[in-house]
Amino acid sequence: MGNPFQDQFIKAGLVNKKQVKKINIDQHKMQKEQRRSQTAAPVDRSVELALQQKREQARQSNAQRDQAAREKETYAQIKQLAISNRVNPGKGEIAFHFADANKIKKLHLPKALIDQLSKGALGIVKIEDKYEIVPAETAGKIRERRPEALLVLNVPQEKDPNDPYAEFPIPDDYEW
Repeated sequence: MGNPFQDQFIKAGLVNKKQVKKINIDQHKMQKEQRRSQTAAPVDRSVELALQQKREQARQSNAQRDQAAREKETYAQIKQLAISNRVNPGKGEIAFHFADANKIKKLHLPKALIDQLSKGALGIVKIEDKYEIVPAETAGKIRERRPEALLVLNVPQEKDPNDPYAEFPIPDDYEW
């Protein structure tokens, strides 16, 4: 015999030589018919649909996994930016109020930091339920990656050259 598997089956007593010979003849006939027809047997439609559905499910799960990995990476970048560039607020005597998810929050900050926040030189970022004060450049980078993480970044308004009251600035030193 030429096939080692057939030899093993014969030695194990699972088949006899007659059965092996019949299988070889049947296989030879099938190969001959396939060569004559030169056409592949049509694939069952249900098997094809099942394979297609399986591929689609695999593609969707891969896309979800990739999206989760990208979000995790983005969050790590934001956290790194905020922590490495944060401004130490120190002891503050004035409350600075800002909105976070439809709630008003406040931080007690020194007047110098409040002025910088008002002018747009600083911004407030939320990382893991903590608020970090970062420079405007860092806040801009965080806004590019995840806009919802940036809570406060005031943009300085451009002055209108045709404004008749431009020479009369509104004082901002009032304490209410």
